[in-house]
Amino acid sequence: MRFVPLLLLSCVVASAQNIGTKPLIVGAPIRIALNPALTTTLLFPAPLSGVFGLGLVSDQSTTGGTVQISHPDGSNVLVLHALSATAHVLATVLLNGALYVLDLETSAQPDIAITFVTAEQAAPRAVPVTPEEIVSVRPKYDPEILISLLRRARDSGILQPLYRDLYEGYTKKEVFFTSDSGSVKTTVTTVHRFSKEDAVVLQGVVENETDHPVTFDGRAATVLVANEVHPIKLLDCLRPIPAHTRTLIDCVIQGDIDGGRANLSVENSYRIELPSDSGNVWQFKNGSSPGQPFKIPSPLRPSPPLTQTSDKKESN
Repeated sequence: MRFVPLLLLSCVVASAQNIGTKPLIVGAPIRIALNPALTTTLLFPAPLSGVFGLGLVSDQSTTGGTVQISHPDGSNVLVLHALSATAHVLATVLLNGALYVLDLETSAQPDIAITFVTAEQAAPRAVPVTPEEIVSVRPKYDPEILISLLRRARDSGILQPLYRDLYEGYTKKEVFFTSDSGSVKTTVTTVHRFSKEDAVVLQGVVENETDHPVTFDGRAATVLVANEVHPIKLLDCLRPIPAHTRTLIDCVIQGDIDGGRANLSVENSYRIELPSDSGNVWQFKNGSSPGQPFKIPSPLRPSPPLTQTSDKKESN
């Protein structure tokens, strides 16, 4: 009848055993969990010169100590066995002229086999990266990709349920970011983020506030993202814009200025700035009068980071 509890104990210990790798650390104890129901085997990167500690006994004896050790001469192996359920011993190991302290303690989740590695092996040096690998992770710049992104953004409500692979990493947010130069007023209403292509598609409205038609060079248009200016890669807007007329404007920005990834977030503020001959300063507050002197208000809070993902609301 005593055999059944012993068998159950062995099954519990076996299911909780740990087999893994640990780094050798000088100046700090290395914890090793033991258990009377099994032996723990330690493999070192080089042969041991000695093992010392109060409470250690050789494998030829089971009295006079709480932890039994076995170490074949000239080997890298050290075998430990706890002789009691309350065993706790600090053992010092001499290896390659350095001393390492092992904190040996009984536990319900013992270490059954541990391989020690040096600090260099635990933290290998960085792997060299080739120029080809750097280029391969950069965004792909192509006019066809820009047109495809613009179409996917416009038709996201229809295409996304049908072609989910095309919208991998896609996010969308309804916004209201207005900028006014005194002659042209732009309002961003929807921000589409394609993280896989590192692109942002903006949909909005542009209004000609003058008494004459307005035209502009789309290649000179920019997007103000928080406090950074990004060039527009693709712009779709009616030109010239008739006097006192509102029309749709869509644009695509992709990547960073240096050709890498920008990793922009939909939580940033996006404002479209069109080239203007008036030379007026763009106003970013709704209802401001272009005829009044331009004033810079005191900041109420720091600008959000460009990669911010928390939900922030901006009043206009």
